Amino acid sequence: MASPDIATLLIHCPDRPGLVHDVTGFIFSHQGNIIDLQQHIDPEQNAFFMRLEWSLENFTLEKEEIEARLQPIARRHEMQMRLSFASQRKRIALFVTKENHCLYDLLARHESGDLPVDIPVIIANHETLRPAAERFGIPFHR
Repeated sequence: MASPDIATLLIHCPDRPGLVHDVTGFIFSHQGNIIDLQQHIDPEQNAFFMRLEWSLENFTLEKEEIEARLQPIARRHEMQMRLSFASQRKRIALFVTKENHCLYDLLARHESGDLPVDIPVIIANHETLRPAAERFGIPFHR
């Protein structure tokens, strides 16, 4: 049996009372189980940042509904937010210089399936690692 999907919500907005309550209350009200929550306040900028992960195993909303249903909270708190799901494959670009050990490690993990992402491009400031990109069939740009 596949493990349940996990939603990740990133929030940035002006700091004010009730932010954590409103967001976690939304998750609770739809039977979500919070797995991880990190928050930070920048007092000089009066900015609040939060990263929240929750299991969708018993969540009562479909993935496609979540962002729209969060909009009233987002408007009330002037939030910028980004919602993603663990089941959505990520696309990454690799930025490299001359050293090859990190690039080969990432490419080997990608090839074996231990790094489940799409790598559409490798970008470098030297030609040194072009052969590695070619070996793995990934476009290389200098």
